[in-house]
Amino acid sequence: KSVIPDMSSALYLDAKMTPPNDQQILLLRKIMAAGMVDRLAKKIEQPIIINGKKVYNAYQTLVLEESVFVHPSSVLLNEMPSFVCYQDIHETSRMYMRGLCSIDIEWIPQLNPHICQFGLPEDDPSPRYDSNNDKIMCHRKATIGRLTWTLPKAIETDYPDTIDRYRWFGKFFLDGQICLKLEKFKPVLLCSSNSMVKSWANLMKRTEMLLNALVIKKIYNKKNLLNVWKSETK
Repeated sequence: KSVIPDMSSALYLDAKMTPPNDQQILLLRKIMAAGMVDRLAKKIEQPIIINGKKVYNAYQTLVLEESVFVHPSSVLLNEMPSFVCYQDIHETSRMYMRGLCSIDIEWIPQLNPHICQFGLPEDDPSPRYDSNNDKIMCHRKATIGRLTWTLPKAIETDYPDTIDRYRWFGKFFLDGQICLKLEKFKPVLLCSSNSMVKSWANLMKRTEMLLNALVIKKIYNKKNLLNVWKSETK
């Protein structure tokens, strides 16, 4: 007896189903990119040489050494997007990708960060506190896969788990961004909150004391801060 309930009566294909709108198409493309992370391909912009002849519109995959191509029956044949994901590869006179979907390569670090390598946080734009998700965000350059495909620009990600994350949290705390009622005290601080993230911050006793307290209690977001305040009333 199957442990899966019979859903045949609830699942059906409506031949007159309304085509997906632009937002639904975007979400479907992202689902494809997330689920087919091992089947990504990048267009090779320059012609390659095969059997002594120049060949255009070849693609490079993350798993194959050979170049692959868009199948002649694909609706993307005339578009030739820069990045695609594919369902399978069929070999005839060439290695052809089938079941293609065009994707935006900048989706991959968010959808599949485990295949990406990230650089250090960028100074510009500077990190920010995302109050909706209670996270410190930063921009980092990234590459994808063993072939280190480079993204065209730095992308916004969670701040990495380093001591600098605590420094930035300390700055945002002093700014009043974590606890809004503290914002009114910002003008009377003995030194600017920016001192928390300066290279010489450890030379100032007051900033070093705050940083050490944050690190010891593992306070890098508002949730952890409130938990510590609740458990330690003094």
